[in-house]
Amino acid sequence: MANTKEIQARISSIQDTMKITKAMYMMSSVKLRKAKQKLEDTEPYFYGLQDQIKSILFHFPTMQHLFFDNRNVDIHEDVKRKAFIVISGDKGMAGAYNHNILKTAKTLLKDDENYKLYLVGEMGKHYFERENMVYSGKRRKARAFQ
Repeated sequence: MANTKEIQARISSIQDTMKITKAMYMMSSVKLRKAKQKLEDTEPYFYGLQDQIKSILFHFPTMQHLFFDNRNVDIHEDVKRKAFIVISGDKGMAGAYNHNILKTAKTLLKDDENYKLYLVGEMGKHYFERENMVYSGKRRKARAFQ
């Protein structure tokens, strides 16, 4: 059985951990609030641009281009290709997020044969290297100039 000194040390340790956790929570809530504010600031521009594109496409219904959601009728490409951008974390602090995003990416990639895979974040790079899947943007270490 633990003596009173060990119990007090344990209580003190738990209280210190609680203080650290509370500070981390406060920091993350401030960052989230700033990100939401930036999103709200860009929404008018986004919706205005979206309305302009709708208006242009309404007045030119026969316009065919790769970016205007009519890829089935485009004659520029015989083989349709897809690109996947997988954004994962750099460290293991977002375990559930990394797990879900990598699992979803793997199931989407199973269904397609002709794709290009772009990875952002170290966890995704390590995962797809372990799975022996080819991805774009592998960076080699720079050699020192002699």
